[in-house]
Amino acid sequence: MIATAARWVPGVILALLAVAAGGGLVRELTRTRPLPPPPALAEPAPIPVMVVGRRPLGPVETAQYTIIAMRNLFSASRSESTETTTFAATETRPFLHGVVLDGPQSRAYIEDRATRRVSGYALGDPIGGGRLVRILEDRVVIGRPEGLVEIMLKDPAKPRPGPPAAPTTPGVPPAPAAELPPRTPPQGPQ
Repeated sequence: MIATAARWVPGVILALLAVAAGGGLVRELTRTRPLPPPPALAEPAPIPVMVVGRRPLGPVETAQYTIIAMRNLFSASRSESTETTTFAATETRPFLHGVVLDGPQSRAYIEDRATRRVSGYALGDPIGGGRLVRILEDRVVIGRPEGLVEIMLKDPAKPRPGPPAAPTTPGVPPAPAAELPPRTPPQGPQ
């Protein structure tokens, strides 16, 4: 008798556990709980407002804004060099060696022909009787009392150097040189 009771006791215990678990599931599914209240929204911190006084425009800024106002922005014939003047023959024209474009930290490296010295200039720096107004990727614009002066990085009036001559071997005819397309001067931003 003890042997038969030992066989069915674990089955009865498992059956009771299954009934208890089933009762717990039924109770969880039939009972309704209220929703938790929404989280309270914190007041955002006030944004500090700084009032900046208006300062008068300097000569460099005035020249920059005058350029914008004088041109028709929608004209197909608009060019970046329409209001520029050339240096007089008696003046020595500065030579532009290169530019570094980096937003407000842009620099133009210009050689003063009189002193034969290359210096870096930022926007607004005095140079050649005027001030540096704009630094573009292929030119700089200097604002002078008689108007704007544009100095190109590569002068379009000078011919481009030809390709280097290929070494020739005696008895072998030279290869024909490849023709380069004519160079057009760079256009301003469209």
